[in-house]
Amino acid sequence: MSNSTIGNLENDLESFMDKDVKESSNPKNIKKKLKLVCLILTMILIVLLIISFITFFQIFKSSYFSHIRLVDHNKNSNNFLFRGGKIVNDNGVFTYSELKLMLQLQAMRKNIKLQDDFYLIDICLLNEGDPVVDVEREFFEKNPHLGEFIWYPILGLSENNISDVYNNRTNNNIMIDQPRDFPDDEIELVAKSWLDWGNFDDLPNRLENVHHLLNNLKKDKPVVIYVHCRCGCDRTGEFFASYYMKYQQKTYTEAMKYDLTIHDRYIVYENQLMTQWYCEYLFYTDQYPQSEINDCGNCEDFR
Repeated sequence: MSNSTIGNLENDLESFMDKDVKESSNPKNIKKKLKLVCLILTMILIVLLIISFITFFQIFKSSYFSHIRLVDHNKNSNNFLFRGGKIVNDNGVFTYSELKLMLQLQAMRKNIKLQDDFYLIDICLLNEGDPVVDVEREFFEKNPHLGEFIWYPILGLSENNISDVYNNRTNNNIMIDQPRDFPDDEIELVAKSWLDWGNFDDLPNRLENVHHLLNNLKKDKPVVIYVHCRCGCDRTGEFFASYYMKYQQKTYTEAMKYDLTIHDRYIVYENQLMTQWYCEYLFYTDQYPQSEINDCGNCEDFR
């Protein structure tokens, strides 16, 4: 190749590069490229938002997360009390991150900010032998910096327990369970002795302990108390209907109606029965919010 040909090629290359540089530095071309970059970034953001929404929806539609509610908040201690369902998925994994997100969202619904770093007290109401209990206990044994595990198994109240008590008093040998089924001259005596014959779930002590933790436990971060069973419906329904009556001045009917709004079904009979007799115990020991009205044996207004 001759020198003149090489020279021509070099000139052509320089001309092409100069043209490209000029086109690149052209304000119109710069705007086009910026628009293209913005469009690509916008599309990526939309895809990420869609993925996030789908993930959130899948979390929320799970019954054990959709039943999470903020029950109480102490402004002075900045401690929180939540209720809900299980926090172990079907693969036996403790879903800490998902729980954390749902707790923050529920707090936000009440216009309260729950910061990322908090101390979690996991209070499990499931019975002995449930594998979820072991998973949760093991999680906090391995991660004590995240919180602690407390086990409060809830059984509810069998109608046989009440029948036995009544029959021992009267020798009538009949089946009786609802407070409204008792004669007026018997119900007060049975209700006042409830601690002796029917307090299988230790509601007075456990409720007092939870209330004490909410209002008095001090850490270098907020304390979140999460009380749950599997669904967040029956054992949890019993526990918090009792909490609402004792500490939030709700009547039995109001407490049961609120339970119904969370899980859209009635709590199972054993847990309803325990709640009713705890209500009677409060009424006849002068701890009931409506001292002149006893609705503890009522079912009609919420069923």
